[in-house]
Amino acid sequence: MNEATIISPEFIEALLMLVLPLAAFLGLNILPQRMAAVSGKLVSLVFLIVFLLSVHLIWMRWGMDTIEYQLTWFYLSGTVHFAAGILLDMKTVIMLVVVSVISLLVSLFSISYMHNDQDERRYFANLGLFVFSMIGIVISNNLLQLFCFWELVGLSSYLLINHWYRTGNPPKAATKAFVVNRVGDAAFLIGIGIAWTMFDSLSLTDLYSGMESSHLEAGIWMAGDKEMPGIWLSVLGICLFLGAAGKSAQFPFQAWLPDAMAGPTPVSALIHAATMVAAGVFLLARVFPLLSLEAMTFIAVTGAITAFMGAVAAMTQNDIKKVLAFSTISQLGYMVMGMGVGAYDASLFHLFTHAFFKAGLFLAAGAVIHAMHDLLKGDHHRDPQDMRNMGGLRKQLPVIFICYVILSLALVGIPFFSGFLSKEAIMSGSFAWADARSGGGMSFYHLVPYTGMVTVALTAYYMGRQVYLVFLGQPATDRVAGKFSLQWLMTAPVVILSLLSIGLIWSFNPLSFQNSWFFTNLIVPVIQVPGYPAGLQPLIVELSENNHLLVFILSSAMIITGLGLAFLRYRNGIPEQNRAGNWFYNLSSGNWWMDNLYYDGVAGPVKYLAGRTYAMDRKVIDSLLNYLVVSGVLFSKMTGWFDRNIVDGLVHLVAAAGKTTGSIFRSVQGGNVQRYVAAAILLMIVLFWLIY
Repeated sequence: MNEATIISPEFIEALLMLVLPLAAFLGLNILPQRMAAVSGKLVSLVFLIVFLLSVHLIWMRWGMDTIEYQLTWFYLSGTVHFAAGILLDMKTVIMLVVVSVISLLVSLFSISYMHNDQDERRYFANLGLFVFSMIGIVISNNLLQLFCFWELVGLSSYLLINHWYRTGNPPKAATKAFVVNRVGDAAFLIGIGIAWTMFDSLSLTDLYSGMESSHLEAGIWMAGDKEMPGIWLSVLGICLFLGAAGKSAQFPFQAWLPDAMAGPTPVSALIHAATMVAAGVFLLARVFPLLSLEAMTFIAVTGAITAFMGAVAAMTQNDIKKVLAFSTISQLGYMVMGMGVGAYDASLFHLFTHAFFKAGLFLAAGAVIHAMHDLLKGDHHRDPQDMRNMGGLRKQLPVIFICYVILSLALVGIPFFSGFLSKEAIMSGSFAWADARSGGGMSFYHLVPYTGMVTVALTAYYMGRQVYLVFLGQPATDRVAGKFSLQWLMTAPVVILSLLSIGLIWSFNPLSFQNSWFFTNLIVPVIQVPGYPAGLQPLIVELSENNHLLVFILSSAMIITGLGLAFLRYRNGIPEQNRAGNWFYNLSSGNWWMDNLYYDGVAGPVKYLAGRTYAMDRKVIDSLLNYLVVSGVLFSKMTGWFDRNIVDGLVHLVAAAGKTTGSIFRSVQGGNVQRYVAAAILLMIVLFWLIY
């Protein structure tokens, strides 16, 4: 790695990419309301410049060594300093292109989608803040700086989800997303503290070198003159992962993501594709060299569980956006599973391919919802997002239909599409990891790849179901059969994202992920974590290359099974019936009762405790305070009476006695000499009488 001492053009471009969206955010907030109609065009222009800069940056840095630039940020106790800087490696420049492309297409789509929205200016301003925060995460060279932008992503997502705050659902959904993510962020902060305690630095390059030189000895983790119990190595990795799990909606934090659909659909495309949820997987890529063997196993199992749970939940959803939301949870589970099994490059590959086809699906869904709003205008009894109210839309939206099919095939993982390449890479790596960990036989570790395989079938089922309910079959009503046309600003971004989901874009051999330009240029960090067997990583790579055919056959069988079941279920055009008495239907439609578990297991007890403490405060503490106040008042009145009548009375009595005595003596001091002589003689007579 080369550390730059002079600011180079690459750093200037990276800074411009960071500053321009922030300038758009600040500028639009002071823009007069009468100019709100041009806010979308201004933001799109800014995002276009950011995109061009990212393309030029990747052109300059392609295949080059990692470079870093940093400067002192602030001092702690006068001697310890924290730096802020930029780290440019291959995954950084590729991720910058992905973020800028998705942001540009979402903003163009939003110009038409958010037209005449009363808060259009605020919406586009918050888009700028969102993109600024995500770019900050991507280019940060240390964990503290990354954490600051991490929190800004949480804030900007709250603002965008809560865009329509005047209605009931968005404020609740935004608050839910914000609170759930804070739990993961707390763990992330603990992990940062452990890293600082062990290495006296939060620079990613320092952490990598420090981890490489550390070792375990007799259960003690040692790095230089620092040492900790070995368990803290796994705690470090798990805490960093929990931070990623909050953003990427991994078990048990996935409950917030479906509710985030309450925001505008372009926001859903941005959150689910290249920004907020992708930040968690990107964080795992950043801290990958810090993960212990136990932490990686924990991550792999969690990812497999999340992938399966998300796919099951998507099977029975009727809201077109919620199907895609649960699909995102499932696909993020694949990426996390890939990181856990050591398939670093495959996980990042799926992160990038998923960004395009999932953003395309959400924007296409937004076009469908936009059309349904117009087709069902005046019909307040039908939800324009409910797929049971659609059907036959291929005739009204032929371009969107073709794009939706292409994007769905990419998501399912059909050969010749991008999702096939990246998902096959993850599955090959997971089978190789299980074989390497178990020594060649069947073991607990094989539950991870086989869970992923079952999820492939479920993915094919719920996407086949969605395509049929929305575009095929017969229209649900005569209104849906009416004529409708979309503006090109809605259609063009979906078409572009569909083209980017074709397998040839990513590999000249659309059936082999090993030949992808992505794999040949991405440098995979060598795992040198204490406790990780030195020969395990090369063995996983070797086995991954050898079992590609097996994975291809198994995944193809799963896809055919899933699509076949969807066809059999919906070939007669029978809409989904109410199956409330079916336990599996309830489990799926209720997202494994996660909300109930949170409300009953977390929110309920917290509210109960809050109610009891409030009652204690009102009945016990307030009563005690009132008693003390009354007692204090009574005591003050008693002491006032005592002071007034006893203390002051004694003082007045002494004063009166002195006054009376003085009056008596003053009365005999009349100034008459004869009286003085007579009194003296009388006194002498009395004394003589007493003596004698």
